[in-house]
Amino acid sequence: MKRLYTFLGVATIILVCASISTTRAQNITATLTGTVSDQSGAVVPNASISVVSVATGQKKSTTTDGEGRFIVAFLKPGEYNVTVEASGFSTSTRRSLILEVAQTATLDFKLEVGAVTNVVEVSADVPLLQAETSGLENTVENKLIEDLPSAQRSVLAFINNLPGVIDAGFALAQGADLNTDGNARGPIGSPGNRNFFDSTFAVGGGQVSTNDVLLDGVSNTAGDFNGVAINPPPDSVREFKVFSGVYSAEYGRSGGGVVNMITKSGRKGLHGALYEYLQNGALNANGWQRNRRGHLANGQPALPRIPIKRNQFGGAIGGPLFLPKKLFGPLGYDNRNQTFFFFNYEGRRERNPFSRELTVPTEKMRRGDLSELLTGATRTGQTDVGGAASLFGQLYNPYGALVSNKRPAFAGNRLDLLPPCAPGPRTAACLDPVAQKILTFIPLPNLPGLVNNFVVSDVSKFQRNIMAMRVDHTISENHNFFVRYSTEDRLANDPNFFKSVATNSRVVEDTFLNFTINDVYSITPTVINNIRYGYTRLRAHQVPNGEGFDPGTLGLPAYIRQTSPIGAFPNLNFTGAGGQGQGRPSEITGG
Repeated sequence: MKRLYTFLGVATIILVCASISTTRAQNITATLTGTVSDQSGAVVPNASISVVSVATGQKKSTTTDGEGRFIVAFLKPGEYNVTVEASGFSTSTRRSLILEVAQTATLDFKLEVGAVTNVVEVSADVPLLQAETSGLENTVENKLIEDLPSAQRSVLAFINNLPGVIDAGFALAQGADLNTDGNARGPIGSPGNRNFFDSTFAVGGGQVSTNDVLLDGVSNTAGDFNGVAINPPPDSVREFKVFSGVYSAEYGRSGGGVVNMITKSGRKGLHGALYEYLQNGALNANGWQRNRRGHLANGQPALPRIPIKRNQFGGAIGGPLFLPKKLFGPLGYDNRNQTFFFFNYEGRRERNPFSRELTVPTEKMRRGDLSELLTGATRTGQTDVGGAASLFGQLYNPYGALVSNKRPAFAGNRLDLLPPCAPGPRTAACLDPVAQKILTFIPLPNLPGLVNNFVVSDVSKFQRNIMAMRVDHTISENHNFFVRYSTEDRLANDPNFFKSVATNSRVVEDTFLNFTINDVYSITPTVINNIRYGYTRLRAHQVPNGEGFDPGTLGLPAYIRQTSPIGAFPNLNFTGAGGQGQGRPSEITGG
């Protein structure tokens, strides 16, 4: 039995190793390949290849094989200098070679006969066409991220500049007001809950929110709505690449495209930035709708500007990790050529204005006097129970006897003149006490008329804090790793137009976390072990505006409160309204 357990254990290890060797993780690095030959075209074996990072000075080396070929894998995206040395030939150097994420670049060298001390600068460009893949790949480089303006300071907003990609959220908004609820559509980066607005792009004709978004090669997609978990600020993103079409099998879980974002790492010397972006209502023009409508109840020519406020601030710093021993004692650390860090924080505080024209019951209507609905106009060819012409706005008694499929009208729509409600079955004399209590939570009109007689302004409040910390360490020329931790929290308050619990609004608190550790060890020039672990978490907490409200205080049955442990003001739906009082007694009827 012991031998059986031993055999099963060994077999399990073999299967796991086999699966690892045949499974390729999402690529977050670049690969450089090429051939070294002399001027006649004969290959040069055993030539030394050195690839040095301009940002950190770290080096990777290899040699050409018997056919003059070389490959240097797992290079971080960035700028490199490549040097080739071989006995009997002059040294050849290619400077400022830019490598992108998930790129396989081919760079061939033709060496000239001469002393190794002679240096030949190579200026030929690396071919942009990659024959190794048939997929469509587009890269947004660091320079574009830093130089192009972004109204919302969202890296993913630059995705609109790529072919085959559209900001579907903006296209579908159709001029509607945005952000009045958590799932309204808007341009990428708009304030809202659960990063919904960062996910409204479509790639290659695919559907919105069917894309797979990666951060440093690990999933950055929230499973419940298949959208972006953490959208890092532009200052912390080096570049990102969008894959569409027939992309490599290493990518999956996508019905549209794959977005692979790569965060920045530290480099030689300390580099940093501080910033503040401000928008204030005092600096804005008034909205056209507010100028047109005006606040007629107060005689004002136009509604005043709403005080919108938006502050977006933060900072970033990166460089070699250095902790002076004089300050940190035994925790002091000085390995500036091997360990680099990058830290970024960004905060956003915003008050987003909204105006609404709503229809609310007048003071007379609340007493049961609905005579304001009667305009004196008659319906052509329609009569009431008594044979008189039917009036527009006439209300009918849903409990009255049917005569020729018609019910009797309320005289003058004066429900307030009916006798008080008697005990027993409901009759038309009842003014529902639940409805009357509900009306106390709805404001009176502030404009004349029966329709669009209430104009109100309010703001939705939004705040976000996002932080990212990354540390890169080189153990040796053949062994390096990095660790990154990112977190983001959002708080969104919907506007409260009625200034009471009757407004169907909410407070949304979201917390996102994304963590990754990546280790690369070159066992031999052709055998490289890459281990990567990623963790993404979303915590969503939604609180209704009327949390804790007991519907029983309105006179509703107790079971309604029992089915809603959180408690909230009930949603009210009216159905069955029809002409000539033809609705059933359980429905509200009207002319």
